Amino acid sequence: MGYSKERGAIVVEQRGRFKRGDKLEILSADDNYAKELTVGDVFDEEGNIIDDCKYVQQKLYIKSDVELQKFDILRLNIKEQK
Repeated sequence: MGYSKERGAIVVEQRGRFKRGDKLEILSADDNYAKELTVGDVFDEEGNIIDDCKYVQQKLYIKSDVELQKFDILRLNIKEQK
């Protein structure tokens, strides 16, 4: 986990499945704690667009202006899912 300024994206290592449009909750030790992020554009390391993020330990880039730190966690906000 972290942030790539070059790509303007949060860097994640996939653990649990999520999709474009899902709402993710941020777990962080800083001001980002408990903020919510709606998944928009997601890319793999080669720049391919990923709509359904389902491969464990795949490195992904989620476009966002929220800069997360190395040990921050994103988790699916199941209360907000349909």
